[in-house]
Parts: sequence; structure tokens; C-alpha cells
Amino acid sequence: MDNHGEGGRHHRGVASGGELHNMLNKWAAEIYVNQEDRRLVEEMFDAAHEFIEERQREVADEILAWRDATVEGWGKCCRRWRTA
Repeated sequence: MDNHGEGGRHHRGVASGGELHNMLNKWAAEIYVNQEDRRLVEEMFDAAHEFIEERQREVADEILAWRDATVEGWGKCCRRWRTA
């Protein structure tokens, strides 16, 4: 048996230049996809963070409105009770 073996390999387990080129292209494509995935994940995280901050402001406004309405309601109730 010569040193070229099957699939153009010179020695068992050593890739030919064409195989290395194909592997590098595949890895480059995977790296590009992973960078794109990372960008998409970062955008989703940023959007989620903005949503949470906006919802926190809305909830805080709702709590303050409830507090103000409750204080006003208790004030009216207490005035009626004191004048009765």
C-alpha cells in the first residue's frame, strides 16, 4: 500500500489540502453564524431589558396612583367619620 491511501490522504488521519480548505471554510461559516447569533441574542436581551424597564415605570406609576387614590379615599372617609 502506498502513502496516499483513500480519499487523497497522505497518511492515515492527516487531511489533504482540499479537506483542510473545506474544514476551514466550514469553521469560518460557523464563526460567522455564531457572531450573527450573538448579535441577535444581544439585540433580544436589549429589547427585553428595555421592556422590563418600561414595565417597571408603568407599575411604579400604577402603585403611586393607587397610593394617591387610597390616601385621598381614607382622607374623605376620616373627614366624614370625624364630622359624624
